[in-house]
Amino acid sequence: MISITNFVSKWTGRKIDYDKAYGAQCVDVLKQWEAENKWKITHGNANATRYNADGVNYKWIVNTPIAVPRAGDMIEFALGGYGHVGVVVSATVWSVKVFEQNNPIGSSCHLRSYNYLKPRCVGWLRSLKG
Repeated sequence: MISITNFVSKWTGRKIDYDKAYGAQCVDVLKQWEAENKWKITHGNANATRYNADGVNYKWIVNTPIAVPRAGDMIEFALGGYGHVGVVVSATVWSVKVFEQNNPIGSSCHLRSYNYLKPRCVGWLRSLKG
């Protein structure tokens, strides 16, 4: 298993193309995170990840005004036609720091802070194995 701190250190400034399809997309960060933690790999576009994650390995948590994701959770935003995802590094009820890539399009892995409204946070997946 790899910690979120070590994962961020390892991949910052680099591009991940885990599935070798469509170049370095935001979902590739999730797949790499899952692979390095030896979790079951989710699939699909960013906006489909929650539907393709089984309830044995993952729990989907809907965003609410008082819900706060944990470090390592995989967060989903309603952004563009395909959505956007990243791995949570830290969070409060007001904002979340995410490790991501391809936002802006073509960018390598980096940290970015968001509030939960813009772009709208839909929720997050939590591994039940880690």
